[in-house]
Amino acid sequence: MLTTILLFFSLQSDSLLTALLTRADYYFYLQPDSTIAISRRAIDLAGRTGNQKALATAHNSLGFGYLQLGMNTLAHDQFLKAYPIYTGLADTGGLSHTVNYIANAFHNQKRYREALRFFHESRRLNKLAGITQFNGRELGNIGICYQELGVHDSALLFIRAAINDYISEQRPGNQAIFEIYLGKSLAATGKVDSALQMTVKGLTGLTHEPSRLKFRAKGHLLLAGIYLEKGQLTSASRHLDSAAAVLFPRRFRNEMLDWYQLALKKSVAEKNWKSAVSFQTQIQALSDSLRNDDLARLQSEFQHQLDLKLRETEIRYLTTQADIQRKITFWLVSGLILLSLLSAGLVLLFIRNRRQKRLLAQSNAELIATNQQLTEALENVRELKGLIPICANCKKIRDDSGFWNRIESYLMKHTHAEFTHGICPACTELLYGDLTRHTDPPDSP
Repeated sequence: MLTTILLFFSLQSDSLLTALLTRADYYFYLQPDSTIAISRRAIDLAGRTGNQKALATAHNSLGFGYLQLGMNTLAHDQFLKAYPIYTGLADTGGLSHTVNYIANAFHNQKRYREALRFFHESRRLNKLAGITQFNGRELGNIGICYQELGVHDSALLFIRAAINDYISEQRPGNQAIFEIYLGKSLAATGKVDSALQMTVKGLTGLTHEPSRLKFRAKGHLLLAGIYLEKGQLTSASRHLDSAAAVLFPRRFRNEMLDWYQLALKKSVAEKNWKSAVSFQTQIQALSDSLRNDDLARLQSEFQHQLDLKLRETEIRYLTTQADIQRKITFWLVSGLILLSLLSAGLVLLFIRNRRQKRLLAQSNAELIATNQQLTEALENVRELKGLIPICANCKKIRDDSGFWNRIESYLMKHTHAEFTHGICPACTELLYGDLTRHTDPPDSP
């Protein structure tokens, strides 16, 4: 019965954990704050129930929520908590996801060398686990890291491999994104015509989904930069306008800073100094704003980290208190059970002793009665009480076995008396009368 109850509660906890983690995944891109709140609850529940896999997944979900808010340090901490759990479970798939998340956190922090190392490790783990669906993503991320590090030959190699993988998987949207990245490396290596062709191809293949708009803006900015380098200011202006139509309504501020820098370069090329000064002012203001945002994000991240530490401390305290309470309850229950068993044992011992005393008293009474009877019988025997059959002629006595014995034998058997034979005066007279009459009397003194 107890096993059934425990199994029921375990299944209930697992169902609730699954629901929480599914809900956290749903809010990944829509509401990162909701993902963070739900993931924290899942971590608490998984920690209490001991579900290690769910605990690791919840840490990754919480880290991804922080990643979406730009809190890369907090995200990195959560991924590092999931990493040893997946390692202990030998879950290569979960470990691969965690390593990929760590790489993304490093990439967002512009720590491209560390990101590159973890992207390579994620790719190795995917191969080990037989996971092929993320191969293009890993190849592309490695290529982007090389691109940011200025190693464009390696960037071209990996980005082309990613594009080929997406072509084979028939995923044109992802293919288009990396064609734009490929155009950037081609332009950096001086292959301007190939860069133009590849970037235009990428823009053509991009869908108009909201998640693709930033890449569309990047593509237009790349084309604008290439045309500025070629001195084709009209084409550059057209792509700057296309980029502005995407960037400014959605406030993609990092890309807006790139746009202002290209616009400044175009104004200088056109010798439009008034616009150049205006753009320079915008660049300075936006740069200051981004720095302030970074500081605010760091402050918010620190506050979140402090809240998380306080929450973890509170959880540890409550867990410790719960453990102490469980131990106290265990020892109290154990003591009560032991006391109950001891009391039951004493009661049984008392009942047993009482029964034995009663039996002993009964046996003693019976023994006393028997002894009394034996004593009385012995007294009768020793004192020769009662009727004794004796022959009227020869004076022999009949014993209990029916045998007739001489009176001497009977008395010796039934009394402590011993016989010594003598002769009484009457018998002496009778037997030796003549002899005694002729015998002289003894001398007088």
